[in-house]
Amino acid sequence: KQTGLIVGVEKANLTVQRGEICVLMGLSGSGKSSLLRCINGLNTVSRGRLLIEHEGADVDIAQCSAATLKAMRTKR
Repeated sequence: KQTGLIVGVEKANLTVQRGEICVLMGLSGSGKSSLLRCINGLNTVSRGRLLIEHEGADVDIAQCSAATLKAMRTKR
């Protein structure tokens, strides 16, 4: 379907446990950096969910407040 938009990451599903090391591998332009920037809150998530555990609860980065995002960045 043509939308006129550029998709950075599509249909990604990733679970990384505390203390686990994860390697993202892929071709140039496949969205590795875009995914990491979304996880860090540097790129916005336009669709879907991005859940990160914070203080015992899952926080959806795509929907959380600026204050929550700041608190997560400060404590990690």
